[in-house]
Amino acid sequence: MIDPVTGMLVGGALNTLGATPGLINAIQQSKERKRLLAEGPEGLNQYEQAQLGGAQLRAANSQVAGYGQELENINQQQANMLGEAKRAGVSSSNMLNTLSRLNQQGQAARRNLAIRGAQGQRAAQSELGSVQGQMAASLQNKKRYFERNLSDLDTARRQQIGQFAMAPFQGAMTGLRYTNVKADSNNSNTNSLPLEFEKGVGDYPEYEAPYNPYQRSTYNTTG
Repeated sequence: MIDPVTGMLVGGALNTLGATPGLINAIQQSKERKRLLAEGPEGLNQYEQAQLGGAQLRAANSQVAGYGQELENINQQQANMLGEAKRAGVSSSNMLNTLSRLNQQGQAARRNLAIRGAQGQRAAQSELGSVQGQMAASLQNKKRYFERNLSDLDTARRQQIGQFAMAPFQGAMTGLRYTNVKADSNNSNTNSLPLEFEKGVGDYPEYEAPYNPYQRSTYNTTG
């Protein structure tokens, strides 16, 4: 029969051995936690960075797309009109009027080009604000995900360390209960006797014979 101390030692050792993988896992989780803290929350990915960079460039540009080409077209139109006037042999006064009109037309065309550029820049700035809001929300979600991962790692790590710490005591108590049950079982098997042996032969009750009215009485009634 196993004595209680041995049972407690064996139970504690077995239970501790069974909880050892949990302790190893807790150590790995601690390393993973340190790695996450060193890296910090995830930042913007390549697609998000490209999207934000493009929006910033458009917001910083006050010129319409193809500004240089449109400006060149304006200058070319004015040069063509001036060349036609010269070939037509207009007078000096008419040439001055032509130059004045060309200058006014060129200024109006450039002013219109600048207005369109300003309008486009305002739209680009509004787009940039929207993109920045999206990027901020994305970063916030990644931060919450990062913090939730840390919390889950901490919870699992604490549980597994606690289980390992309690394993020897729980195993010892299980071993003690086992030895007590075995001892009670052995005692009940060796000490219990059949009922007839426990009472003894002389302890059987004596029963009177049934009454027989024809049986002659043994008492002396005559005195």
